[in-house]
Amino acid sequence: MLTSIQDVPPAPPGTRIAYSRGEFQFGELRVPSGSGLHPVAIVIHGGYWRARYDLTETRHLCQAVTRHGLATWSLESRRIGNPGGGRPGTLDEVRTGAARLEKIAAERSLDLKRVVATGHPREDTWCFGWRNRARLR
Repeated sequence: MLTSIQDVPPAPPGTRIAYSRGEFQFGELRVPSGSGLHPVAIVIHGGYWRARYDLTETRHLCQAVTRHGLATWSLESRRIGNPGGGRPGTLDEVRTGAARLEKIAAERSLDLKRVVATGHPREDTWCFGWRNRARLR
């Protein structure tokens, strides 16, 4: 019997795109099949900001959301236990990663007028402030 998401093999990764130069400064993009502009869900993984947890924990969620027609941009960042992780580094990186969507939107058919953000478990609280700071429209 499974007792944890960590007992389930992770889904395959999306397309890895760096938003900065660091080892943990990248996102995984998944875009639905089909033409047209796709709405986007920015996904911020949980894990209490600790290095032990990473975006592999949310790959099944991203895969499911993409199957239902939304592109997903799942962000990785430095966490506590990584040099520079924690406050403010992690928060700054999430904002930088969200802003990277502006540069990849046209080539990946992303609709920046339809963007949502979600996180698990406490990272959802970041989602309220990222949009204005990242200057996405």
